[in-house]
Amino acid sequence: MSSWWQKDGDESKNTWSKDQWGSNNTWWQSSDWNSSAASTPSLPTPPLPTSFVSDHQHYDKTPLGKGAHVLHKQVQPTEWSRKSGLAGRDVTDIRAYELSHRGSGDFSFRLLSEGRHQSIVWARSGSESVLLTALLKKIRESGISIDEAAKVCHKEAPPDKHKEAMRFMEPLAQDLMDCIAAKVPVQNSDASEQLAKAKAKLAEHGIEISPLKRKSDSAPSASEQHGKRAKPPMPVADAESKPLSDVEKLLDEPKRMLDSRPKGATDDHVTEWLNTFKTKPDFRGKHPQLVKYVKTVQDLLKKGTAKDEIVSAAIRFGLDAKLASRLSLKNLSATIAVAQFEAA
Repeated sequence: MSSWWQKDGDESKNTWSKDQWGSNNTWWQSSDWNSSAASTPSLPTPPLPTSFVSDHQHYDKTPLGKGAHVLHKQVQPTEWSRKSGLAGRDVTDIRAYELSHRGSGDFSFRLLSEGRHQSIVWARSGSESVLLTALLKKIRESGISIDEAAKVCHKEAPPDKHKEAMRFMEPLAQDLMDCIAAKVPVQNSDASEQLAKAKAKLAEHGIEISPLKRKSDSAPSASEQHGKRAKPPMPVADAESKPLSDVEKLLDEPKRMLDSRPKGATDDHVTEWLNTFKTKPDFRGKHPQLVKYVKTVQDLLKKGTAKDEIVSAAIRFGLDAKLASRLSLKNLSATIAVAQFEAA
């Protein structure tokens, strides 16, 4: 009796014969395995929108945005692009890890490797990258549903979050923007010039600015009381006016309550409300002046005025408290401007 390890007399029955174990037939040396493991799939040429106008230097030479930006085929040489090793390379060949703050060490690549949803949000500075990363980290750790928070910001039925994603998130984004704007200190470099322009525009609509206070005359000195001639007082320069005095003027007790109110808290709701004044008898022919005045008040109130102060004023002017708490700083200023314009 032959053992299992002994060679069987019939080679055809031996499942571990040299023909099957030979160097030309091992599974780990199969050409199919080697080719699939070693080959790197070629990257397809990205499709370009049909609206693009291309030439030998540009994927799209149509200027867009305030800076008239075009889409170059190659990354232009700048200090940042040279330091990052991207200068002169085709923009379609840039890999995602090359733009990541931590390179391939970014945790998102682990989730991408697992086939989970990942997408890129472009930041234009290191500060933007760090802020967005920190904010998203806090949101994820808290377990807060962004969608649910966005729904609450809509007074009426929110738009479809898939078909109108930007409109769906806009009120929540505006609330976050208002919070950030309230933290920014007032810049005084050109405040005087802007204040002068704001005063002139406010005066056009009948709202007077508090006059500058001069230093009051002092009581007679002891030398004057004894008949001695005292030195003439030095001229006192006008005290520099502060924007806060004009803000207080706008937020003071209203002379007239609002006759109407926006139907919702979005920009579209407020714009629609402002347009209703075109047909009101008291505002016939005055709508352009109203729009101009609203812009003036918005510019004045956005310079360091706390939102809660503006909310309180808007409520005193006749705005619903719930609606006032949901309106952005810009739209709150618009309601106050309308109330002041109606009272002028």
